[in-house]
Amino acid sequence: MAGGGCNAMRTNRSSVAKARRAPLVSDIIGVRTYFKNNPFLSFDDEGDPDPEGIKVTYYAVSNATQIGAFGDGAIRFKMYVIEPGREGEPATGRLVKTWEFNPQQAMGWRVRRKTTLGWPYMFHLNWGDADPYGKEIRIVPEFVRTDGRVIKGSPKDLRVPFRKQKVILLDEARL
Repeated sequence: MAGGGCNAMRTNRSSVAKARRAPLVSDIIGVRTYFKNNPFLSFDDEGDPDPEGIKVTYYAVSNATQIGAFGDGAIRFKMYVIEPGREGEPATGRLVKTWEFNPQQAMGWRVRRKTTLGWPYMFHLNWGDADPYGKEIRIVPEFVRTDGRVIKGSPKDLRVPFRKQKVILLDEARL
């Protein structure tokens, strides 16, 4: 049993080292993202059931290999709250949060094992003070190449659950 644990540790260290050694490439031509059926995450220590962010698997697609690679540019996500249009007008998106990771910041989000789709990242995006509860949001993934070109992935629309806990306002607390 102890030998199996030792081998697992070696394999784990080996896969982490492989992900860290994977080169940065400059030929990113596409972005692919994947979301679980329930991509919402809770980040607070209190353990309340309300989500404060989302989990997303991200592939920056290399022109040379046509699969996911670690790019030398910035990874960016934009979150919009979809607001219904007035009578006869289309819905609009209001930008409420942007996340951006340079290659050094993204290093910690690299997945240790290469998949058939290439090298992925697994981001846990905390939306902080944004208040998307009970609303439809749109996540737009991007890759900003070092030549300034912005490569956009397909947007993903999600319905954020309503809060499960009542938020007590200061005025209510004094009653």
